[in-house]
Amino acid sequence: MIIMIVLATLSWCQTFYCYDASLQKPPLLPCISINKQCQLGNNILLIIIQSLGPVIIMTVFSLLTLRNVQNSGSIVMPSALSSTRSTPIRAKDRQLITMLLFQTALFAVCTVLVPFYNFYMYLTFHTIKSIYRLTIENFILQLCIFFTVTPYATAFYLYAISGEIFRRELRKYFVELCRKIGIQMRLPVENTTIRLVAQAIRRIPRTIDHY
Repeated sequence: MIIMIVLATLSWCQTFYCYDASLQKPPLLPCISINKQCQLGNNILLIIIQSLGPVIIMTVFSLLTLRNVQNSGSIVMPSALSSTRSTPIRAKDRQLITMLLFQTALFAVCTVLVPFYNFYMYLTFHTIKSIYRLTIENFILQLCIFFTVTPYATAFYLYAISGEIFRRELRKYFVELCRKIGIQMRLPVENTTIRLVAQAIRRIPRTIDHY
């Protein structure tokens, strides 16, 4: 935790020098770099910290986790059954690798858009732009920001599309949930029926005494 705080502080301490937050700037650029050197350095940091770093860490830790699962499976499984159960384990490994690759590729593509846009702004730093062009660039920037947060909101759909294991467990969960809902809906009906039967039974002696 302390290491992450120190690294984040060292990575973004240049913000206090490189960024101008003056509100006198045009509405489309309320906070910009003060020069091209700062903008280039910020773009490099964005690519390393926001795009390449998370992708590399996700890939390494996911592969290490997958290898650990494989090793634990081979240790627990008896040698007599290893030949019969090796194929399903390999199939599960392939499904996990597919889910990992889909997630990593989506994350890499979506998080690299903002740094690319910043590089474009760096190359056109001194270009005189019209209001129409600034509006289009701002629209593209908003799209890039939208796609940047997309991987965090689409993990469920990504797993559901690419992972058979995830879909199977999801079906089990929904079946169990529907079963519980059905039981809860039947219980009030059954309690009402039992209560009506009990009331009818209690009324029988009174009817006999009346006759």
